[in-house]
Amino acid sequence: MTRVLQVFNRYQERSGEELIVFELEEALIKRDDIVPSLFMADSREWAGHKGPWWPVKLWKMFFNKAIERQLCHLIQSDQIDVMIVHNVYPILSPAVYAAARKSNIPVIQYLHNYRPFSVGGSLWSGHHLIDAGLRGKHWPEIRAKSWQNSFFKSLFMGIILKRFVNSSGINSITRWVACSDFVNRKFLSAGIDDQKIVTIRHGWESMEKAPEIWDDGYYLLIARLVPEKGIETAINAWEVLERKLGDACPKLIIAGAGSEEDRVRFAVGKLKSIRFVGYVSGRRKDRLLRRCRAPLAPSVWWEPLGLVTYEAYDYGKPMMAAASGGLKETIIDGVTGFLHEAGNADDLAQSVIKMEAKTPRERLEMGEKGRAWLLTEANYEKWVSRVAELIQEVKNPS
Repeated sequence: MTRVLQVFNRYQERSGEELIVFELEEALIKRDDIVPSLFMADSREWAGHKGPWWPVKLWKMFFNKAIERQLCHLIQSDQIDVMIVHNVYPILSPAVYAAARKSNIPVIQYLHNYRPFSVGGSLWSGHHLIDAGLRGKHWPEIRAKSWQNSFFKSLFMGIILKRFVNSSGINSITRWVACSDFVNRKFLSAGIDDQKIVTIRHGWESMEKAPEIWDDGYYLLIARLVPEKGIETAINAWEVLERKLGDACPKLIIAGAGSEEDRVRFAVGKLKSIRFVGYVSGRRKDRLLRRCRAPLAPSVWWEPLGLVTYEAYDYGKPMMAAASGGLKETIIDGVTGFLHEAGNADDLAQSVIKMEAKTPRERLEMGEKGRAWLLTEANYEKWVSRVAELIQEVKNPS
């Protein structure tokens, strides 16, 4: 029996990473050969004026001694064999790796973004990609205030990451798990040993059978409304479509919340084909997905994978996405959806025109092929099995 401890610092805004952490925990519980547990901190505890005094917060970000003590005790008392680490900032800190090193247990680092080689995690400046962190240069992201829109916080995060990469901390990681081949290649370019990193694409627990769906003719963008999600690209594409197609322009429904809300509301007032419905979840989200023509993912940053594609396929819908990062690995252009050049509104508009030219039957077939891809390439049981195999591999190295 192998005892596994997942370690995760939750973000202020809930994310796909959190979904994967909890999905993996539930999946491992069902296995006979693994006993999983979860150690978490919540960034909301430190939001604004919450938590300790700000100089104490900074010091704890650098190395949270209390977390090290808690983890060392937990590892010993629960007889933990392997640690799987996700995000550790800001509360848990690199103390997580020190605890594993002191306890002499292997660490699997599960990658959901580009840390420890990116100050903000996304190699994004707020306006464009900055990949200098992959070459050990954090200043471009620091100057761009990439973490929490603060120069000072970004500077401190850059110092923490630089120290971690250049110290024994990074050597505590036994294996790295990339969620796409794209992320794998980027970490190799940053200097990670190719014998220590493996690609395990996230699995998806699909609906038992394809749901009943309709095509009400609208396109759907559900996302955090932040610049890197390509909100501006989508809006500009629909401006192009209104000029080209006039009254025949299809509708775009945008759902979500974030810093780009004002931009979206302005677009609604300017373009008659765009509608904003705010944050959606549950039955309302389900209804929007069932009735859309195709979901959109016009991301302009390097999406590590993009679970939005999985969700589209689960509903039997074709996907429209930027040829960016791991998204390129989930969409077969012209078969399960259409890819467009990231940030290119004209190219996205052309993809929509191509989708509009398809017959209802052809669009349905694209969605069916997407669902078939999901069931084979993102098979839930295969994902869990691969993670379980890696756990045993690091526990019992040959």
